Amino acid sequence: MIIWQGLGFLVILIPVITYIILESSFSESSANNTTFLISGIILYALGTKLHTKENSTTLYDKDGTPYVFNKHIDTLYYIKIEYWGIMFVIGNILYNIFR
Repeated sequence: MIIWQGLGFLVILIPVITYIILESSFSESSANNTTFLISGIILYALGTKLHTKENSTTLYDKDGTPYVFNKHIDTLYYIKIEYWGIMFVIGNILYNIFR
């Protein structure tokens, strides 16, 4: 069962689309090597753009304590999109080092 919130489904969709585009343009081995690197960069940029301070609301308690609420909560398995991007890039680098 896949669990996502907001635009979290893009964590699955972007690598699939990136692989299809790279496979049609280049050989299959280079598409395999660079799919997660490019997808990770796209996901990190998208996640940081969606989770900026402009997209959040700050409410104050009676005591003046601020509470920040994000308007966009975009996750896959409760992990934010930009963290998936970081994991994809690190995973690709480790894969290319140790293969």
